[in-house]
Amino acid sequence: MKSLLIFPPDWLPSEPYLSLPSLASVLRPAGHEVSQLDVNVEMYDLFFSPQFLDHVAKRISSELGHLQHEQKERALDEEEQALMDQLLTWHVEVEVHEAARDSKGNFVEPAEQLRCLAVMGQARRDKRRRTRGV
Repeated sequence: MKSLLIFPPDWLPSEPYLSLPSLASVLRPAGHEVSQLDVNVEMYDLFFSPQFLDHVAKRISSELGHLQHEQKERALDEEEQALMDQLLTWHVEVEVHEAARDSKGNFVEPAEQLRCLAVMGQARRDKRRRTRGV
């Protein structure tokens, strides 16, 4: 029997998920043909690609520009102001990340890549809190 074991995204790459390799090591001797796909690693490859970071930078600038325009027209509500504050923080972070890359889009310092992971993790947690209303 052929099986594909898929590990879904949204897991820290610094903490490898060992259930799939463990399961594969039991299935293979039992005669199963097993392949593994770590979508989590592919997600981080996408997130750190120059194309995706460029897309994110443009989106942040666009959303920030919209809120700044709205702020000139009227007072922002609490949620809009919180979003604008976060976008300003992310805008600075994106500029820092872009400066930490070489001409090929690779991080110059491995520590900077880890810092980017931490920032992205915080951004996901912030988004979850906002969508849950916490």
